Amino acid sequence: MGCNNIGDQICTEGADRIDISSSCPYGPPGGPKVRETGCPDIAVDPSGPACGTLSWDDDIWPLLTVNQTNQNLSCASGSCHDPPAGGTPAGGLALPAMDAESAFAVLANYSPTPGYPYVDDKSPAHTWILCNLHADKGGSQPMPPPPNPLIADADYQMVVTWAKCGEPRTKTGGTGGKDGG
Repeated sequence: MGCNNIGDQICTEGADRIDISSSCPYGPPGGPKVRETGCPDIAVDPSGPACGTLSWDDDIWPLLTVNQTNQNLSCASGSCHDPPAGGTPAGGLALPAMDAESAFAVLANYSPTPGYPYVDDKSPAHTWILCNLHADKGGSQPMPPPPNPLIADADYQMVVTWAKCGEPRTKTGGTGGKDGG
């Protein structure tokens, strides 16, 4: 996850913001520390009226990688998770803008709170993408990070609908590739 420089000290490189012995506390040296408990589960209903119309590959990943108002706020901007060659991606998460499947795989394997991956098409009710994008408790640091604005409400609602439909990676509900395979 990495430090976020909140509080009255600047975090040292490699510090863990959750480790109580770390040099990167939230606030004054020694604490307080925040331990995420995970985002609350959502109700998933793949038979919902919008299900089958949204997918990670065609709708959600493009939404998160193209920000019409400020390209630097995109998940895959050079200053965040898709830095130029040799650069270190934010939080150690490299999310290539042009490869939705690789980005999904990285986020599905990213679980700073055990049992709560960022996205998971096998157990979509138990992920924390929604809390993270909406800055809700359980989502760790909001994305994009403050002081940047969160994604627009209409875009967030599209992600909510997609998540409630089971976080399908393709429009046919498959787990990879544009053909649903």
